[in-house]
Amino acid sequence: FFFSSRRRHTRCSGVSWARRCVQETDARHLTGLKEKDCSPFVRVKLPDDEKYDTKSLKATLDPVWKHRYSKLLVIKKCDLSKPIRFEVYDDNMLSNTLLGWASVNWDVCYQQPCEWVINEAFSLQNDPKKIQPDPQHSYGELYVAIRFLTEDKKDDDSLPQLKVNIEGSIAEENAIIEGSLYVHAIHAKGLLPSDTGLFGNGKADPYLKVIMPFGASQKCKEIGNTLAPVWKQMITIPIKAKKKEIQGEVKIEVRDYDKGSIEDDLMGWVQVKWKPCVDQPNKWIINEIMQLQHEKELSLIHI
Repeated sequence: FFFSSRRRHTRCSGVSWARRCVQETDARHLTGLKEKDCSPFVRVKLPDDEKYDTKSLKATLDPVWKHRYSKLLVIKKCDLSKPIRFEVYDDNMLSNTLLGWASVNWDVCYQQPCEWVINEAFSLQNDPKKIQPDPQHSYGELYVAIRFLTEDKKDDDSLPQLKVNIEGSIAEENAIIEGSLYVHAIHAKGLLPSDTGLFGNGKADPYLKVIMPFGASQKCKEIGNTLAPVWKQMITIPIKAKKKEIQGEVKIEVRDYDKGSIEDDLMGWVQVKWKPCVDQPNKWIINEIMQLQHEKELSLIHI
């Protein structure tokens, strides 16, 4: 954000003419909608009740606006104590959804003219009753840079050196990673029986299913009539995902195959962070026995 001013004495004490120039740069990790459904824009509310909207960007939670606004207006000294409020919305034809806001106190820019006094990323806030924060990134961040130019200084359209390169980090997080993830389903023991009804035999036909954080899934072939399956099968999942998507966890489920059923019974699950496998490719990074989670008891699985 850029603020330039021309001071002129008027009859009204504490009033000056100013040209306010504002430039939005970018935001990241917006929360509340799926990326393909989000069209964010910023509504800037100035201390004198003036407000304006940036353009909206389609299908992104990491928008880069680089929008510039300039207008000659009257600034009262009492306005210096009022923050500039930045509200990030999703552009919706029926009703815009508030994704988050940040209030920035800009009076220090007036006290230190010609300097980029404010030049940082601000955490967005929101009402958790309306939108649940992301566990890792809360409501996201908005980068703000503000300076105040006195009358004798010319606006040279310069920009500050960014302390946090959000645009660069966005590009890094959105970089595409391609390859294949190999999961060797070895064996399990101590599984709880699913066929316990009148016609059940106290056994199961277990198989292992791997579910990626971005939705892809694969499974191995079931082993019949056992609670201690030995699969020794390789599951291969082609990967083409954004780098930020490897931050999630792979969910590994053990299910009981039941021919003709709408959904096979869940016998247990475990969640595994798979980023170390991407960071150290071509190595068996995870090779251990893990405890399956279940509502009743714990079982063991080797992957």
